[in-house]
Amino acid sequence: MLIPWAPYSGSNPIETMARYKKNLIKWDKTPYRHGQRVPGVGVDCVRLVVDIYDEMDNRLSLRRPALVPRDAFLHSPTRAKKFLRDMLDLLSPLDQVVGRLEPGDIVVIGPELGGPGHAALVGYDPNTMWEVQSDKVGIRGWCLTPRTSLFGAFRSATRDSRWGVSWEQ
Repeated sequence: MLIPWAPYSGSNPIETMARYKKNLIKWDKTPYRHGQRVPGVGVDCVRLVVDIYDEMDNRLSLRRPALVPRDAFLHSPTRAKKFLRDMLDLLSPLDQVVGRLEPGDIVVIGPELGGPGHAALVGYDPNTMWEVQSDKVGIRGWCLTPRTSLFGAFRSATRDSRWGVSWEQ
């Protein structure tokens, strides 16, 4: 199933997408390591999403490791659901996306019968997403297999006022 994709519609789209791309690329090929959040060293799917939102939303408070506990574990459906809810609360305010996904949207996916268990980000190129795959962070085509479901998509409610603001300004 192909998910509808649209270009970024927030404020300062060229500058904002350049910052988004720069933030994603710093994680490219970072190995999967549960409980870590260091570019080039290790990261898991939730910590990748949290870091990108830290950078794009200029949220210093989220940088404290205690807010994303080391024992967060997404390979148990019960714990996955709870932790994904905690992640979405941590990154609030978020709006649920209805319709076309845009760069920077958070997607929660998982096995059709197993429930949500993975978080990824909609990419800056059409029909792509950035995610922590089984071995490393990377970009992949944006489609779901017949055995995978999209459980929700979320967009920063503050992106128009904050994502276009650069640290360098």
